[in-house]
Amino acid sequence: GATPYGAIPTLGRGGSDYSAAIIGALAFLCLYQADFKLEGEAKLRPKTRQNVYAQVDGLITQVKVTHNQEVKKNEVLLVQESPDLDKEIESVNGQLKKDAATLDSTQRELDRNEELTEADKAKKESEVGQLKESIKSFKKQLDSLNIKKDMLQIRSPIDGRVVTSNVEERLGSSRPVNRGENLLEIADPTKEWELEVLMPEKRMGHVAEAHKGASSKLPVTFFLATNPAEQLQGAVDVEELSAEVRGDSGNTVLVHVSFDQDKLRKVIAEPKIGASATAKIHCGKRAIGYVWFHDLVDFVRAKILFRIF
Repeated sequence: GATPYGAIPTLGRGGSDYSAAIIGALAFLCLYQADFKLEGEAKLRPKTRQNVYAQVDGLITQVKVTHNQEVKKNEVLLVQESPDLDKEIESVNGQLKKDAATLDSTQRELDRNEELTEADKAKKESEVGQLKESIKSFKKQLDSLNIKKDMLQIRSPIDGRVVTSNVEERLGSSRPVNRGENLLEIADPTKEWELEVLMPEKRMGHVAEAHKGASSKLPVTFFLATNPAEQLQGAVDVEELSAEVRGDSGNTVLVHVSFDQDKLRKVIAEPKIGASATAKIHCGKRAIGYVWFHDLVDFVRAKILFRIF
């Protein structure tokens, strides 16, 4: 019949089963422990690499290398010109020649003129001393300027390959550069390699927490885009202290991963500099619900609960 007024309807056995299923699912999500792995985009790079910087302000007038070209240590990569430096050298050279000529004239006058009074002789000797000091100073300046001029020949710091792409387009056509500006990168692919993982900044708290509680380096699994069937093992070697904006990846922290070099060579005989990879950093175990939905949980904590409390 009809339900009496004020009576509370029940879910029945089906409703109880439904509630039990929900409770069981929640218990599973909260209590079952699973591996907590954080994924990041990665690139394969030689460990031995150095940036090449401009050491003097000037214009790039010659680009002597191209992308992926082999170079030797001290080989000239780029040639600069510096009109300001040339003017400074010309000026110092002019002053040096002028003082040298004056010194020669004064010294001859002092040596040959026997009619000079003692006072005049003392004055000339003082002038000779001053001129010698001046010449010494100008020579020192000239040596320093010539060292700078030699720096206009920008050389490779190591044996290796030019990693920078589009070198001629980036640095050609008399491009002005400033002292300290990063121009090229040279890497040596014949030595050890490493993996550079771009980990989103929002996930680095988990990495730092896992690292703090771990007795050894955090393990990493990764595979190369060119060979996704082969999984490789590594360990977190170094991580940056600050995040940077890197292209479409947004704010990321660079994590360096070391691994067995022989195993890499078995997977790929000749690794390519900058080869893409996908890496997962193992951060211990967490509730499986958090493992599956940690990005959502972190978003709620940061954007919603923080504003409420």
